[in-house]
Amino acid sequence: MNLIPFKQENKKVLLQKITPEIRFITSFIFSIPCVFIYDVFYIILIFITIIFIGIVGGGLTKNVIIRWAKILPIIFIFIIFIPFFNGTIEYFSFCLLNLKIIIYLDRLEFAIKLFFTINTMFFSFMIFLSSLTFTEFANLRIIPSLFRSTLVIMLSYIPLFFQQTKRISEAQLLRGKQEIKGIYQKLKNFGFMLGNTIIKSLEQSSKTYESLKLRGFGGVIPTYKKNLKIIDYIFISLCVLFIATILYFNMILGISLKEIIFSFIL
Repeated sequence: MNLIPFKQENKKVLLQKITPEIRFITSFIFSIPCVFIYDVFYIILIFITIIFIGIVGGGLTKNVIIRWAKILPIIFIFIIFIPFFNGTIEYFSFCLLNLKIIIYLDRLEFAIKLFFTINTMFFSFMIFLSSLTFTEFANLRIIPSLFRSTLVIMLSYIPLFFQQTKRISEAQLLRGKQEIKGIYQKLKNFGFMLGNTIIKSLEQSSKTYESLKLRGFGGVIPTYKKNLKIIDYIFISLCVLFIATILYFNMILGISLKEIIFSFIL
């Protein structure tokens, strides 16, 4: 399973009307400001906006939800103990085995903020990147070719190497080989199988390249670059305006979103 569920070439979604480079930039526009926003309600607002764009634009797919469900327990383990340590405002306390357990309000608020920040950043990257095809991602013009190649290998081929290694291990066990114990031996066996897989892949790639050359392949894969359109400028302008407004109200004016909502209600 690839780390990012890239869109199939023949699948049509609304987000594909936006140039791939703009979609890639937008994922950072929505995710990076969450680190600097201290009001959790603004982060929740960004989170809801991203989910809405994903549903309408077709970027929120079943594969994205599956990946989110897999990392959700890790997120909970990461934040669940934060409210119990180094707080200043006591919110709730109880005794457990003659130990007094204290939940601090300020640490609880920080844990909730961190939870929504991580989820917002996850969905921001996943929704916009999963709306790209693998070809579009491999040809992003705003990423240098060296880093682009590294990202392609990291996001696509490394999971394939792990899958291939797992299949080889299962095949060895079915043939009667004893299960390897010990971290050193497991790493040694994994390195051998991973190196063997890479060598076979390189040999197959070399054969494919020579075969294509005999058929007239010139060594350059033609790519079609999309120029920016009016809809690209409108989309990224609205996204920047939305985030800039939130940063202005939260960081410069110091106004909480909860205060704004209550002011309209009352």
